[in-house]
Amino acid sequence: MQANAPKHTLLFIASILRQTRSTNGYSRSDGETSANFLNVEKLQYESEFLKYMPDAFAFVGLMLDEWGNEIETGKTHDFRIIAINDLEPEWKGIVRLQIMKDGKVITGQSSNLVIPPYGQKTFTISCFTPQKSGLYTVVALLEREGEKPVKSIREIMFK
Repeated sequence: MQANAPKHTLLFIASILRQTRSTNGYSRSDGETSANFLNVEKLQYESEFLKYMPDAFAFVGLMLDEWGNEIETGKTHDFRIIAINDLEPEWKGIVRLQIMKDGKVITGQSSNLVIPPYGQKTFTISCFTPQKSGLYTVVALLEREGEKPVKSIREIMFK
């Protein structure tokens, strides 16, 4: 599996790693130090690294600002989102929030969004939380026709 970053960026990173013989990072789900590259010469990344890093380096991105919170079930919750636009033209599209269990969308909301040039926007999306307690995946997405969605993913306990 290859990354979707510009090839010159990947080659630059790989050249530094080859010189230092260091490929350490913190991409393993158990939190231990691991290698981001499975194969430096072929620019083959470890799967957890690939899951999160392309979105982290997007020119237009977002962050679901929920960190370690336990959220009450069966209620409406305001999810705080911060979106950024590192490009000159304003960005117009859709922001979507999804609460998922076992890869299936349980509930969600969406809204139109405009992010000013070289700017940011902080806002909330109110969404009804699941009825059953447990660990859910909450995903915030920026979507625009003809472009790959940009995501921010959190594993959140609902109680």
